[in-house]
Amino acid sequence: FSEIYEITHANARFLRVHFKKIGVEKNYDFIRIKDASGVTLEDITGEKENYVSEYVEGSTMKISFEADSSVNGYGFAIDSYDYIE
Repeated sequence: FSEIYEITHANARFLRVHFKKIGVEKNYDFIRIKDASGVTLEDITGEKENYVSEYVEGSTMKISFEADSSVNGYGFAIDSYDYIE
């Protein structure tokens, strides 16, 4: 299973997201924070609450979710994002 989500904020120089909750199979399922070109800047796995990603340079960031089918978890919930203009 693989999905890609995109967040764009016009005129932003940096973006980051706040995850309310993350629940993915540790070291097998990954949330990857990527820049607009698709370069991975951060890998997130396991269980976390109130987690803030690293900043991504630019006005667009991508979040990919890659999971196998062996264990089904919560997934993730993003409740906000921050930007610097």
